[in-house]
Amino acid sequence: MNAQDAYLDDVRRRLDGLTRTQRATVLDDLRGHLADAADAGRSDEEAITALGSPTEIAARVYEEFGSAPIAVERARRALLWTAVGIGIALAVIVAFLLPSYTTIVDADGLEELMVPQNLFDVMGLAGPLICLVPEAVVLVPLLVPERDRNSTTLAAAIILTAFSIVGGFTIGGFFTPVAMLAWGAVITPWRLRAAGGFSLGWRVAGAAVVLLPALALLGGLLTGTLGLRVVSVLMMLVAAALAVLMVLGHRAAGWAVAALGAITLLSVLLNAGMLAIAVVWAGGMLLAVGLSHALGARRD
Repeated sequence: MNAQDAYLDDVRRRLDGLTRTQRATVLDDLRGHLADAADAGRSDEEAITALGSPTEIAARVYEEFGSAPIAVERARRALLWTAVGIGIALAVIVAFLLPSYTTIVDADGLEELMVPQNLFDVMGLAGPLICLVPEAVVLVPLLVPERDRNSTTLAAAIILTAFSIVGGFTIGGFFTPVAMLAWGAVITPWRLRAAGGFSLGWRVAGAAVVLLPALALLGGLLTGTLGLRVVSVLMMLVAAALAVLMVLGHRAAGWAVAALGAITLLSVLLNAGMLAIAVVWAGGMLLAVGLSHALGARRD
């Protein structure tokens, strides 16, 4: 592959956010400029330098087309709708399934009874309504005009992060996955617009997140807090394989990681007794990172 072909191939990968027709138009225009430069006696390197780097080309093209390219908008909507769905599932868990206990002392003050209650029992209808606030926030960017979606998505991510932090280890902490997905809806379209998807550095960072549970298992095995089991070894091997595939830019690895995160969250829904913020955070992190990679990765 000569310098011109390598250059055009790099540009093409960064224009995944465009339709096929738009991408073909841009590449044909670049080929025309390169041919004119060759006719004028300029070398490939001089012609490419004059046109600009593939990243600069992509940024100019996306700015020229103005409206959100199809892949950019598809990624944003997929992440936001996933956030809405996950948020509703978590709202059901927190409002109706999350166990808590109230101590009741009998009339003589002699016996204490631990009575199980949920948020709905304690707060009535106000409890579920509070749990629906994150879903209402993340729904807003899906309803506003296209020109306002970037700003409203960023605002939603900031508000949801504040909600999770203020809630801490109570109600707010359980909605951290919604905030994570909202940030994915901010970052993924941005990278698609700027560079046609996640470059190597971003993919390495995502792979490191996927490896965190495997590293935790490995630490437990090395310290003796966890016994050596076939399931644990398989989980570490799968996590390592998915991390490598993500670094290489394979989108299928992102779908697999997202499915693993969704299964983790679903396990909480099916068994509220094992409900723990750490499990929710881990599932949300894998879902957000995996889905963002699947929608925004590009092969270098």
